[in-house]
Amino acid sequence: MARSNDDSSQHRKLALVIGNGDYSLRENRLDYSRKNAQSIANLLEQLGFDVKLAHDLPKHELTTCIIDFSKKIEDGDLVVFYFCGHACYSNGDNYLIPVCDNQIVAQDDMKDFANKYEHMVSRILEKNESYVTILIFDCAKSYLTKSTRKSKSLSQCDGLVETKPSAGTIVQFARSTNQHAKDNNDTGSYNLYFRHLLNSIAEENVDIADAFQRIDNAVRQESKNTQKPVSMNGLRKNQLICLNLVVKPVEKWDEIKPSEMASVKKKQTEMRACYDNFPSIDDLTKKNKPSIARAEKLTQQILSQPPSGDAGQRDTACHVLHKLFEQENQECLFFDSTQNMTLHDASGSLADFSSQEKPFVLKLNNVDGLGDKTYADDGQNGLNAVETLDRALQQNESHPVIEDITERLAKAHNVDKKQINIQNFFHGSCNVIYTVDDLPRKVVESLPDIPERLKQQFEQFQSAKIHPLLFRPSFDISQFDERGNKVFENQNTFKVGPPGRQQTYIQPGGWARYGLKVLGRYGSDDWLHPFGNPGNWYKAYHGTGRARGSDFGKADGDIKTDYACVDALANIHAKGFQKARVHVHGEGVYCSPDPTFPDTDGNGYVRTVKLNTKQGEKHFRCMLQVAVNPDGVTFTSMEKIWLVQDPKDIRTYGILIREA
Repeated sequence: MARSNDDSSQHRKLALVIGNGDYSLRENRLDYSRKNAQSIANLLEQLGFDVKLAHDLPKHELTTCIIDFSKKIEDGDLVVFYFCGHACYSNGDNYLIPVCDNQIVAQDDMKDFANKYEHMVSRILEKNESYVTILIFDCAKSYLTKSTRKSKSLSQCDGLVETKPSAGTIVQFARSTNQHAKDNNDTGSYNLYFRHLLNSIAEENVDIADAFQRIDNAVRQESKNTQKPVSMNGLRKNQLICLNLVVKPVEKWDEIKPSEMASVKKKQTEMRACYDNFPSIDDLTKKNKPSIARAEKLTQQILSQPPSGDAGQRDTACHVLHKLFEQENQECLFFDSTQNMTLHDASGSLADFSSQEKPFVLKLNNVDGLGDKTYADDGQNGLNAVETLDRALQQNESHPVIEDITERLAKAHNVDKKQINIQNFFHGSCNVIYTVDDLPRKVVESLPDIPERLKQQFEQFQSAKIHPLLFRPSFDISQFDERGNKVFENQNTFKVGPPGRQQTYIQPGGWARYGLKVLGRYGSDDWLHPFGNPGNWYKAYHGTGRARGSDFGKADGDIKTDYACVDALANIHAKGFQKARVHVHGEGVYCSPDPTFPDTDGNGYVRTVKLNTKQGEKHFRCMLQVAVNPDGVTFTSMEKIWLVQDPKDIRTYGILIREA
């Protein structure tokens, strides 16, 4: 939980540390008590506390020690009281057990010969109402007495009972009242609770409430729930208290120049339009099980019947699309959003079919706590931060925040950090776009666990998304837009694009296009509609890309690697997720402005799909019709090959099918 940083370094620090271990009965002695007290006293002194240390105090001396300490406290001090020894609950009251306790024979003797918890604590608190007091009772082992003076055997007393803390006070007991913990002292001279206490409060910039929670979790886990610390938090709302507060120099993010602000915001808007449409991992793997079941049934219904065999019919398109995604018993799904099915439609991402680098998107509230530096608020809701990180990334410069994110991502995915490739940062809180090299099948299968792992690594975690084609892609049959359906009889040509930078659009004669519902998806529709608008993007055609002959069961000599970048959609998943190998003109998505180029007989750039239809066995070819951002395309040395480096700059708006 976020808290304001009330700088505890500005307050005087006082601590009283008491270790009682030399009790009368051998069974009640605590060999670790003196060492615990000495160790925490040393630590608190290192942290700037004025420490009073005492050992093995009888009742009167224990009372006097606390009274004397309380006289030193002034309003506004940061006060720590640590007691290691025995404490228990008896006849309605909590008690601290002094040494020289031979007169405590039975529990009824507590009221006369033990120190009443309430009285001791009230002495410490009475002078410090405005700031913070931390009370730690390291009293894990049960105190042994007779239940009555006539009893012959010893019995275990209950531990301290929870009390309501005063405002500005936080308290932790080493165990709950009805537990009877062992020493748990088999790993050295410290008992279990104290080992975790010492480690937690020594950490830099850890809030005491968070430290107590860590201690609680660690002790429960290591003891297998036989010992459960109890915390009572009376700190004021949003009050952050760090015993080891380290104030790091505050640095500034690079400021965006006023002349660059418009282009930066435009880029950020385009990136959000692309990546905000990615589905969350939870949505794909956990939250939509009823929809998945209905989609599986619909898919079975569609595929159980032979397609019509007419390239202009939707059932044929569905069968072709299914064939294209078939791989290792993992098939795509069809669903109908008009029938209360809420899966993610992957049709808008088909242009990335060729890409081996299907990214994840990690959304963080901010980058606070990452890297080894502290940064001031940039006054732009994080935009300067995002732009600084993205610029460092694109210029291949090191940055501590990027290094830290990379290491945490590697831990979350259980891979070597060399396999993590951060590609971009974009605004909207802070979004990290990254891929995992040579993504192993086990990582894909473990996707349902990834959000929780990321949450453990990133305190500012909001959500995790993945590329729609990475995990069982699904297609909304209601997203076929009849307005975009067209059978192209001729290969007409048009000029499209910004004035002065227009390119030739060659219609795909002989192909049937299934339009996809893309209007309204990206904000302004100028990129596509109306046709002839100066804001229209270029038109092109796309197969799979960046493949070689061996990927398709061919020898490399059977396919021209120079042109492998525009190969067919059919077998991209045949051998799982592999790193791309062919980058003749650079990394990115390849396409061609000429529909005949990928489809030329002998090139093999468009794969043939065989279907058993109602008209008998037929062979179909399939490619995508895409729009390419004029500001994001590279014209290669080969006029029929274009390169788009950023997936946000290429959008699929139609699926093209023709009978071979």
